[in-house]
Amino acid sequence: TGWSRDVWKQMAELGWLGLCFPEEVGGFAGRFVDLALVIEQLGSTLVPEPILSSVVLGGTALAAGGDGEQRGRWLTPLAAGDLQVSLALWERGGRFDPCWCETRAEKSAKGWRLSGEKRPPTSFAAVAATT
Repeated sequence: TGWSRDVWKQMAELGWLGLCFPEEVGGFAGRFVDLALVIEQLGSTLVPEPILSSVVLGGTALAAGGDGEQRGRWLTPLAAGDLQVSLALWERGGRFDPCWCETRAEKSAKGWRLSGEKRPPTSFAAVAATT
């Protein structure tokens, strides 16, 4: 994976992954500047763990836009170091335009079905949604 799950878990035990998440999901209700100070130190030593993609982009989007059930379901294990998330924003046809969206969510008998393709902003590697 290019990073250590053991180090990721240690970062959670130190409270770094939940710094800017609400207390009710296992966070510390800190400000973003608290997390920025940790990220600055991680960057100065080239720590490869996915804190930017998972906590900053994915986690803060869930904290800001998710309802109570979604925040509990996803942020609690993220703050505990048991999960990594990512913000799925960019698509092939959009040429990095965040308003371009061909991915669809359709209600099914089992909940929701996602169809489409999302890409990380700095790579051409695709992630297909088929859940």
